[in-house]
Amino acid sequence: MKRKLDSAKKIAALGIMAALIIAGKWSLVVIPNVEVVTLFCGLFGYVFGFIAIIPATIFCIEETFAWGVHTWVLVYFVHWNAVVALFALLGKLRRKPPKAIDYVLPVVCAVVITVLFGVFSTFVDAVYACVYSSFDKFFIYFGTIYARGIVFFIVQTVCNLVLFSTVFHPLAKLLFAINDKVFPPNEPMTKEP
Repeated sequence: MKRKLDSAKKIAALGIMAALIIAGKWSLVVIPNVEVVTLFCGLFGYVFGFIAIIPATIFCIEETFAWGVHTWVLVYFVHWNAVVALFALLGKLRRKPPKAIDYVLPVVCAVVITVLFGVFSTFVDAVYACVYSSFDKFFIYFGTIYARGIVFFIVQTVCNLVLFSTVFHPLAKLLFAINDKVFPPNEPMTKEP
């Protein structure tokens, strides 16, 4: 019976994570490229580990249903799951008590992976454009598409810099505390280092 209860708790926790990502995204949809999806995917990966790929994937599926299929679907499935995986690795490297690098590294990683989102999405769109013309024009397409979206990429990067600098660690501390209370100390959803 205890095993079923623990499984139900894990399923409920994963559902809440997916709901937070989706609700957070939709709550800010009117402000272009200001988003909390990176923050939530990073937090859930950092605290709960690789199992947080499940809510990130649910988010990608929901977005596909909402907006239809195009090149961005590939970008989303790769990017959001990469965010979770990167932060799951950072969570495993986290020391107790935290050192200064434990506060700086997640911020740097969030900024870098946000910049890479712009590069990767531009790359996918440029390849798609080349399929219908010629691959010798790849760099022209890449430069044009990236230049067209540069303001959005900058806004998204600054947004994540501010969010990760200010709220990532307090929220991670809160999630670790919740994890310890919801799941027994001898069997947490993920083990804290």
